[in-house]
Amino acid sequence: YSNDYFSGWSQLCNSRGQIFHDTVPTTFRPDPNHYTLRIPLYFRHAFLDGWILKRYDVYLNHPRLDLTIRFFLPDVSPLFLRTGIVTLNPEAFDGKKLHYSTVNGGKEIETFALKGKKISHTRFQNQICSATSCLGSTEGWVALHDDTNGLAVITPKYRLYSVPMVDYEDIKNKWLCRLYHSIAESDDTGRIFIRGLNEIRFTFMGFSSSQIEDVRKKAYHINHPSIVLLRKK
Repeated sequence: YSNDYFSGWSQLCNSRGQIFHDTVPTTFRPDPNHYTLRIPLYFRHAFLDGWILKRYDVYLNHPRLDLTIRFFLPDVSPLFLRTGIVTLNPEAFDGKKLHYSTVNGGKEIETFALKGKKISHTRFQNQICSATSCLGSTEGWVALHDDTNGLAVITPKYRLYSVPMVDYEDIKNKWLCRLYHSIAESDDTGRIFIRGLNEIRFTFMGFSSSQIEDVRKKAYHINHPSIVLLRKK
């Protein structure tokens, strides 16, 4: 229950149960004073036998941040690989009204209350089953919100497929809520092998609770980029 409010980090568990993450000191570049629309901040560091390159695009006049993560892993077979991890600040949300919303294959937005629940999608079932569940998120977005404020996380599925996972627990008079995006999990039916370069992108967007349909529209546009057809004369 440590109070780490890092967001956007990654976590990998190898076949021996060792967990690696990328929460390390680094230097951001370039100079933010040179930009007027959004500020690109990026860094690269070693990760296992490869490296991770992360780029944050921080928008100056919109409640939005884009995060692009490139993994270069020469050859790894993880028990799990989760990234884009978000920890909510309990002082920024009303825990009594906290919900998450997404679309799980249907036509309507589904919303679930968190207060009084214990949700642990990331909990190990046993030594070979790395998780208990996940969200469908078939439109590529999930939102955490109370009656006033919200944080949406949108990811384009065509880049690198992932599924959201939620951990939530009431702790005395406080609460802990984390959102993960899983790239790889394991169970007794199979394992995944990762080789070479892979890239995933997230859009973190702040919104008011009345704007949940705007989140859905934004996710649609991110997951359905424009196609330009050129006709020969």
